[in-house]
Amino acid sequence: MTPTDIDVLNYYPLAGGRLPPSSTRTAPLASLEGPLGHTFQLDQYYHLFRENKLRCQSEDPGKYFACEPGFDVSPINEHIVATLVREHPEAFERRGDELHCHPTGDVLSLAGGLSEHELFAALALQVPEDLVVLALRPDGTDRVTHAHLTSASEWSAGWAVGRSFADIHEGVRRSNGELVIRHPTGMVRGIINMPGPVQRVGALTFRPDLLLNRHPDNITPDRWHWGPDQLALLRFERQTVTPFRELGAFLFTVRTYYCDLTRPDRLPGAVEALRRGEPEAYQRRFLAEHGNSLLTWLEARGNLLVNDALV
Repeated sequence: MTPTDIDVLNYYPLAGGRLPPSSTRTAPLASLEGPLGHTFQLDQYYHLFRENKLRCQSEDPGKYFACEPGFDVSPINEHIVATLVREHPEAFERRGDELHCHPTGDVLSLAGGLSEHELFAALALQVPEDLVVLALRPDGTDRVTHAHLTSASEWSAGWAVGRSFADIHEGVRRSNGELVIRHPTGMVRGIINMPGPVQRVGALTFRPDLLLNRHPDNITPDRWHWGPDQLALLRFERQTVTPFRELGAFLFTVRTYYCDLTRPDRLPGAVEALRRGEPEAYQRRFLAEHGNSLLTWLEARGNLLVNDALV
């Protein structure tokens, strides 16, 4: 049975009863404890992401991975390997020039068996997160050089590679039409020069199913019918960025999470957030079309929970 809530670490962005305008503030990974401070988060739902990545690989590897062959991604590969071994020593073990990946049984050659680009893609298959590398050109402009995307929300690897940070965020706008990221070039340089990795939680969307693969070629319109078997989930992303100042680049990771808004501990925050109706809410288009229906439906579910408790 497919789960409906995979937010194991309880990020739940609506817990405070508010709809965030875009995302939470960044926090240094070094300031967070345990799994919250990991770049790669392995939990009991790891298999969902692994199975999704293998399906994508079987369908068409080139649809979900693209790269710029001229960029040397080897130092980033080395960082990923070292991070996996440090964060999850029970799951990943380096033996000489091999990485033994115990959750999957894969053994990856780190010395010549794969090209640096093939190794990047192979490492991406070992973790739940999507992986993206963005780097500066000699002339100071930036572009995505590597993208392995199997759980991204309606953007693809082939589309992303070669595009700038500004291009990718062109559609991320406030309710008045202004860009959320007003100075993308300065932001890219700021990220590259950060002292260490940081995380944020954002990219909230309301969804009627727990679908990981939202490649633009695959998705169908969301179905909201408000019947007793309706699912009402909050999809969001836990994102990290790791700077590589010497490369003029950074590694961007995206872990997809879903929360079930009808779960008793989730429902009050969702109802309160929808009642507030923040004008700068990130999902204002959805809320304009479906917000009242979702609120009414959730309130009815809340009443059912109360009545059941009184019986």
